[in-house]
Amino acid sequence: TFRITAGTVAHAMISGINKTINRLFLMIALSAIIHNFPFTDRVHKTTKDGFFLLSIVIIVGFIFHSVDAFSQHLRNRGAREFEPLVNKVLKATFLTIFLMIGMRHFGYDIWHIVTALGIGSLAVGLAAQPTLSNMIAGFTILIDRPFSPGDRISLASGEVGDVVLVGMRSTRIHTLDGNMLIVPNNDLSNSRVINYNLPNDGLTQKVKFYFDYELD
Repeated sequence: TFRITAGTVAHAMISGINKTINRLFLMIALSAIIHNFPFTDRVHKTTKDGFFLLSIVIIVGFIFHSVDAFSQHLRNRGAREFEPLVNKVLKATFLTIFLMIGMRHFGYDIWHIVTALGIGSLAVGLAAQPTLSNMIAGFTILIDRPFSPGDRISLASGEVGDVVLVGMRSTRIHTLDGNMLIVPNNDLSNSRVINYNLPNDGLTQKVKFYFDYELD
Protein backbone atom coordinates (compact mmCIF):
# COMPACT_ATOMS: atom_id res chain seq x y z
CA THR A 1 0.00 0.00 0.00
CA PHE A 2 1.36 3.39 -1.01
CA ARG A 3 0.89 6.01 1.68
CA ILE A 4 1.63 9.69 1.47
CA THR A 5 2.74 11.25 4.72
CA ALA A 6 1.52 14.72 5.57
CA GLY A 7 4.21 17.35 5.30
CA THR A 8 6.18 15.57 2.59
CA VAL A 9 6.84 16.89 -0.91
CA ALA A 10 4.42 14.35 -2.42
CA HIS A 11 1.64 15.44 -0.04
CA ALA A 12 2.22 19.11 -0.85
CA MET A 13 2.27 18.38 -4.59
CA ILE A 14 -0.96 16.38 -4.53
CA SER A 15 -2.67 18.98 -2.37
CA GLY A 16 -1.56 21.73 -4.72
CA ILE A 17 -2.67 19.77 -7.81
CA ASN A 18 -6.14 19.23 -6.34
CA LYS A 19 -6.55 22.93 -5.53
CA THR A 20 -5.26 23.97 -8.96
CA ILE A 21 -7.57 21.58 -10.84
CA ASN A 22 -10.59 22.77 -8.86
CA ARG A 23 -9.77 26.41 -9.58
CA LEU A 24 -9.19 25.76 -13.28
CA PHE A 25 -12.48 23.87 -13.56
CA LEU A 26 -14.22 26.80 -11.90
CA MET A 27 -12.56 29.13 -14.40
CA ILE A 28 -13.70 26.98 -17.34
CA ALA A 29 -17.25 26.86 -16.00
CA LEU A 30 -17.40 30.64 -15.53
CA SER A 31 -15.93 31.17 -19.00
CA ALA A 32 -18.57 28.90 -20.55
CA ILE A 33 -21.38 30.66 -18.70
CA ILE A 34 -20.20 34.14 -19.74
CA HIS A 35 -19.68 32.97 -23.34
CA ASN A 36 -23.39 32.09 -23.60
CA PHE A 37 -24.48 35.61 -22.70
CA PRO A 38 -25.22 37.96 -25.63
CA PHE A 39 -22.31 40.29 -25.01
CA THR A 40 -20.38 42.11 -27.72
CA ASP A 41 -17.26 40.57 -29.26
CA ARG A 42 -15.10 43.09 -27.45
CA VAL A 43 -16.54 42.06 -24.08
CA HIS A 44 -16.05 38.37 -24.90
CA LYS A 45 -12.44 38.98 -25.94
CA THR A 46 -11.70 41.01 -22.81
CA THR A 47 -13.27 38.32 -20.65
CA LYS A 48 -11.28 35.61 -22.43
CA ASP A 49 -8.04 37.51 -21.91
CA GLY A 50 -8.88 38.05 -18.25
CA PHE A 51 -9.53 34.35 -17.71
CA PHE A 52 -6.28 33.55 -19.49
CA LEU A 53 -4.30 35.81 -17.16
CA LEU A 54 -6.11 34.44 -14.12
CA SER A 55 -5.30 30.88 -15.25
CA ILE A 56 -1.62 31.79 -15.50
CA VAL A 57 -1.75 33.27 -11.99
CA ILE A 58 -3.31 30.04 -10.67
CA ILE A 59 -0.70 27.84 -12.37
CA VAL A 60 2.18 30.06 -11.23
CA GLY A 61 0.81 29.92 -7.68
CA PHE A 62 0.80 26.12 -7.83
CA ILE A 63 4.39 26.07 -9.16
CA PHE A 64 5.56 28.44 -6.42
CA HIS A 65 3.84 26.23 -3.84
CA SER A 66 5.64 23.18 -5.26
CA VAL A 67 8.99 25.01 -5.26
CA ASP A 68 8.51 25.94 -1.60
CA ALA A 69 7.75 22.28 -0.79
CA PHE A 70 10.87 21.17 -2.64
CA SER A 71 12.91 23.81 -0.80
CA GLN A 72 11.60 22.49 2.50
CA HIS A 73 12.66 19.00 1.40
CA LEU A 74 16.17 20.29 0.69
CA ARG A 75 16.27 21.96 4.08
CA ASN A 76 15.26 18.71 5.77
CA ARG A 77 17.97 16.87 3.83
CA GLY A 78 20.60 19.20 5.22
CA ALA A 79 20.95 21.41 2.13
CA ARG A 80 20.38 24.68 3.94
CA GLU A 81 23.11 26.38 1.93
CA PHE A 82 21.40 25.55 -1.37
CA GLU A 83 17.77 26.07 -0.38
CA PRO A 84 17.52 29.89 -0.85
CA LEU A 85 19.37 29.84 -4.17
CA VAL A 86 17.37 26.94 -5.60
CA ASN A 87 14.10 28.52 -4.46
CA LYS A 88 14.84 31.89 -6.06
CA VAL A 89 16.29 30.48 -9.30
CA LEU A 90 13.34 28.13 -9.89
CA LYS A 91 10.76 30.81 -9.13
CA ALA A 92 12.50 33.37 -11.36
CA THR A 93 12.77 30.83 -14.20
CA PHE A 94 9.11 29.81 -14.12
CA LEU A 95 7.96 33.40 -13.68
CA THR A 96 9.97 34.45 -16.75
CA ILE A 97 8.55 31.58 -18.80
CA PHE A 98 4.93 32.39 -17.97
CA LEU A 99 5.56 36.10 -18.42
CA MET A 100 6.74 35.41 -21.97
CA ILE A 101 3.73 33.16 -22.56
CA GLY A 102 1.45 36.03 -21.50
CA MET A 103 3.29 38.50 -23.72
CA ARG A 104 3.04 36.09 -26.64
CA HIS A 105 -0.69 35.73 -26.06
CA PHE A 106 -1.20 39.48 -26.33
CA GLY A 107 0.84 39.71 -29.55
CA TYR A 108 4.18 40.97 -28.24
CA ASP A 109 7.37 39.82 -29.95
CA ILE A 110 9.33 37.82 -27.39
CA TRP A 111 12.03 36.34 -29.62
CA HIS A 112 14.44 39.19 -28.99
CA ILE A 113 13.94 38.65 -25.24
CA VAL A 114 14.59 34.91 -25.64
CA THR A 115 17.72 35.65 -27.66
CA ALA A 116 19.00 38.12 -25.07
CA LEU A 117 18.35 35.68 -22.23
CA GLY A 118 20.12 32.90 -24.12
CA ILE A 119 23.20 34.99 -24.85
CA GLY A 120 23.28 36.33 -21.30
CA SER A 121 22.97 32.83 -19.80
CA LEU A 122 25.77 31.57 -22.05
CA ALA A 123 28.05 34.45 -21.04
CA VAL A 124 27.35 33.95 -17.34
CA GLY A 125 27.85 30.20 -17.66
CA LEU A 126 31.23 30.59 -19.34
CA ALA A 127 32.41 33.24 -16.89
CA ALA A 128 31.33 31.32 -13.80
CA GLN A 129 32.08 27.81 -15.02
CA PRO A 130 34.32 26.81 -12.06
CA THR A 131 31.84 28.17 -9.52
CA LEU A 132 28.89 26.51 -11.25
CA SER A 133 30.71 23.18 -11.46
CA ASN A 134 31.39 23.30 -7.70
CA MET A 135 27.77 24.23 -6.98
CA ILE A 136 26.43 21.39 -9.13
CA ALA A 137 28.90 18.98 -7.52
CA GLY A 138 27.81 20.13 -4.05
CA PHE A 139 24.16 19.65 -4.97
CA THR A 140 25.01 16.16 -6.26
CA ILE A 141 26.77 15.31 -3.00
CA LEU A 142 23.73 16.40 -0.98
CA ILE A 143 21.39 14.33 -3.17
CA ASP A 144 23.60 11.22 -3.45
CA ARG A 145 24.80 11.54 0.19
CA PRO A 146 28.11 9.62 0.00
CA PHE A 147 28.82 11.32 3.32
CA SER A 148 27.00 13.65 5.69
CA PRO A 149 28.08 16.24 8.25
CA GLY A 150 29.54 14.35 11.21
CA ASP A 151 30.95 11.45 9.15
CA ARG A 152 34.65 10.68 9.25
CA ILE A 153 36.08 10.37 5.76
CA SER A 154 39.44 9.77 4.13
CA LEU A 155 40.30 11.61 0.93
CA ALA A 156 42.22 10.22 -2.01
CA SER A 157 45.11 12.52 -1.07
CA GLY A 158 45.36 10.86 2.36
CA GLU A 159 43.76 13.46 4.64
CA VAL A 160 41.36 12.11 7.28
CA GLY A 161 38.80 14.20 9.12
CA ASP A 162 35.19 14.80 10.11
CA VAL A 163 32.82 16.51 7.69
CA VAL A 164 31.59 19.78 9.19
CA LEU A 165 29.61 21.37 6.36
CA VAL A 166 28.79 20.73 2.71
CA GLY A 167 28.53 24.26 1.32
CA MET A 168 27.60 25.70 -2.05
CA ARG A 169 31.18 25.87 -3.31
CA SER A 170 33.25 23.74 -0.95
CA THR A 171 33.12 21.18 1.84
CA ARG A 172 34.73 21.84 5.23
CA ILE A 173 36.51 18.95 6.93
CA HIS A 174 37.92 19.07 10.46
CA THR A 175 41.13 17.06 10.27
CA LEU A 176 42.52 14.90 13.07
CA ASP A 177 45.31 17.38 13.78
CA GLY A 178 42.76 20.12 14.53
CA ASN A 179 42.91 22.04 11.25
CA MET A 180 40.02 22.97 8.96
CA LEU A 181 40.46 21.52 5.47
CA ILE A 182 38.41 23.23 2.73
CA VAL A 183 37.97 21.10 -0.38
CA PRO A 184 36.15 22.22 -3.58
CA ASN A 185 33.03 20.14 -4.15
CA ASN A 186 34.08 19.29 -7.68
CA ASP A 187 37.24 17.61 -6.37
CA LEU A 188 35.25 15.53 -3.88
CA SER A 189 32.68 14.55 -6.50
CA ASN A 190 35.34 13.29 -8.93
CA SER A 191 37.60 11.43 -6.48
CA ARG A 192 37.44 8.38 -4.26
CA VAL A 193 36.36 8.97 -0.67
CA ILE A 194 36.34 6.43 2.17
CA ASN A 195 33.48 6.92 4.63
CA TYR A 196 34.34 5.27 7.94
CA ASN A 197 30.77 5.69 9.22
CA LEU A 198 29.25 3.51 6.50
CA PRO A 199 27.60 1.03 6.16
CA ASN A 200 26.61 1.66 9.80
CA ASP A 201 27.05 4.39 12.37
CA GLY A 202 30.00 2.65 14.01
CA LEU A 203 33.39 4.26 13.50
CA THR A 204 36.31 2.27 12.18
CA GLN A 205 39.77 3.78 12.18
CA LYS A 206 43.08 2.27 11.14
CA VAL A 207 45.91 2.92 13.54
CA LYS A 208 49.52 2.05 12.74
CA PHE A 209 51.91 1.02 15.56
CA TYR A 210 55.65 1.14 15.05
CA PHE A 211 58.05 -0.97 17.18
CA ASP A 212 61.80 -1.19 17.32
CA TYR A 213 63.10 -4.36 15.67
CA GLU A 214 65.28 -5.05 18.69
CA LEU A 215 62.28 -5.43 21.00
CA ASP A 216 61.43 -8.91 22.23
